[in-house]
Amino acid sequence: MEPSVGPPRSVRGIFSRVQRFMAGRGGAAGFQLVETELATGSPHFRRAGLSEKEDNPETPHSAELNGPGVSKERSLDTEDGFSHISDWFSEDDSLSPVKKRFTLSFQSPRKWAIRAILWCCLFLAVLIVGALVTLYLMYVRKVDVYVCPADLYDPSQSCSTLGASRYGLYVEYSGEDFLDNWDFRTTDDPTHGTVNYVSRNVAEAQNLTYYDEGNGTWYLRADTQNIVDSWARGRDSIRIESKEVFHEGLFVLDTPHMPTGWVDKCNVCLQHRCGTWPAFWLYNSPWPFKGEIDIVEGVHTATSNNAALHTGNNCTMRHVPTTSFQGVWNPSLTGGSASNCYIKASGQAENQGCSIAFPDKTYGAPWNDEGGGVYAMLWDSEGIKIWVFKRGCLPEDLICGRPMPISWGVPAAHFAFNECNEEHFDALKIVINLTFCGDWAGATWLLDGCIIRG
Repeated sequence: MEPSVGPPRSVRGIFSRVQRFMAGRGGAAGFQLVETELATGSPHFRRAGLSEKEDNPETPHSAELNGPGVSKERSLDTEDGFSHISDWFSEDDSLSPVKKRFTLSFQSPRKWAIRAILWCCLFLAVLIVGALVTLYLMYVRKVDVYVCPADLYDPSQSCSTLGASRYGLYVEYSGEDFLDNWDFRTTDDPTHGTVNYVSRNVAEAQNLTYYDEGNGTWYLRADTQNIVDSWARGRDSIRIESKEVFHEGLFVLDTPHMPTGWVDKCNVCLQHRCGTWPAFWLYNSPWPFKGEIDIVEGVHTATSNNAALHTGNNCTMRHVPTTSFQGVWNPSLTGGSASNCYIKASGQAENQGCSIAFPDKTYGAPWNDEGGGVYAMLWDSEGIKIWVFKRGCLPEDLICGRPMPISWGVPAAHFAFNECNEEHFDALKIVINLTFCGDWAGATWLLDGCIIRG
């Protein structure tokens, strides 16, 4: 059979990128979709949803038939790959029995390369979808809402009636000399955030940190007034590290408000303001061989806190009973639990570590709306436990300065040193920082609706 007259028409749509890759736009490596019809009558063909050619002569998908018994060939200029093939049909098969055969003729002899590229694209698409689902389960899903244990606080009981605590106050960072205990880090963000960490002098000059004598609170924040230049490292912000290092102990952070993204409820939409990634954590160099403990961490408009450990090899929490903490293990890439603390653990995201999602409303806007609260981390030879207490739900012993963690009930997170030697954690610095985007917030930007909604 003779080929159709005229230059071949390139298949557009999903194959246009392949065509450009093989021979450039308009090159000779395009495709020609050929339909061969063997008719015994005078069949009338049309594309579903379109009028026939005599009704709409400009429709490229309509066909002229030359009469009964005529065998002919035509090219179809398709816009969405092969989908048009299935849209063609005979109006009346009983009157017009037609035998149809569709063939795809490649103008390039390297059809195997085209097929290989298509299979690679399909494989990559599956990987991307799988990664997005995993990230959604890891960072967007919600756990049960936090409920304040009713027996923690008894307003009728005074501090004088409490027993002695095994924990004495070693150091407290508060008051006017708070900043004297910290170093301001000004190097590039190791998590690759779009941020410009500034010195203490710059932070104080720009009012990024200040002390409110009225409520005894220190404020640490990022610049919200200026438009960041395209050539700049990022938005001005703060990262402070304690001058002293700590090994084991009870660490308590009282925070009435934390940086967070928010949902702006306008008349016709929900505008998600994204990019924030604040954290309260401990680490030391060389990382990760001296260990990292993340106590408070979250991104975008998240409302559930995340806690995690990051270590070298041979540190796992796979046999820690899930009944020993209120949160849930974040999922690994394979759908299991992210309970391996090694930063390069097989089946987990790079530097995911052993990661636990807290109950809902333990982070972000809901946390701020209720006046914040307290995070408490106990680190001893048996492991690491983290509790979270909302304002108005603080343990009385903690308020009185006589903390008794044994009476605080089930923690939100529990990392036991059963299959993880405690030597994975050396003396560590305390870090408070606020970055933007970066390895975590940047990777989950789409999942929180940030690209779609703002």
